[in-house]
Amino acid sequence: MRELLANAIDAHGGIERWQELAEARATIVSGGLLFDVKGLPQDPAPREMTVRLHEEHASVRPFGSPDQRTDFTPGRVSIEKLDGRVVTERDEVWRGLRAAFPSYIASHSTHQDFYFGPDHRLRRHDYHVDVAGGFATAQYVYDCVEADGIVLPTKRRAYRRDTHGRPIMTQLMVSIDLSEVTFS
Repeated sequence: MRELLANAIDAHGGIERWQELAEARATIVSGGLLFDVKGLPQDPAPREMTVRLHEEHASVRPFGSPDQRTDFTPGRVSIEKLDGRVVTERDEVWRGLRAAFPSYIASHSTHQDFYFGPDHRLRRHDYHVDVAGGFATAQYVYDCVEADGIVLPTKRRAYRRDTHGRPIMTQLMVSIDLSEVTFS
């Protein structure tokens, strides 16, 4: 196995050469269903992508308008002006809670995981759909509104999860949109 790894690294330029380099740039054209699912349909316009080779950092420009770019690092993704001013950003560190539901409560499954953003609002809900064969699901919730003093998400998108817990974005299992919410 080590011989295969060493040969593969050599076949791609060798570890010494990779260690001498700091950054890669390329022109990219992106597309695919994932962008549509995330509400970011792609056009065929070429863009420049920059990645750092010895740290997790990537950027694509232009993004959204000619004077903007993305900025990705672990735990944060943003859209920025080319001068560095932040247009919007998202810190992606979510804290989780695992809940165990007793048998007398009707629910998706006994064990469920809830993930909350830095504002303590629910972002993702993982569970198994026991009433439909027990497949693993990742449900994303967003577009919160306030109704009678209660804050709740108005959009829910539940995707099948793969064996590593990642959502399979091409397998949207349930879509729910709420509107005109009131409490009494």
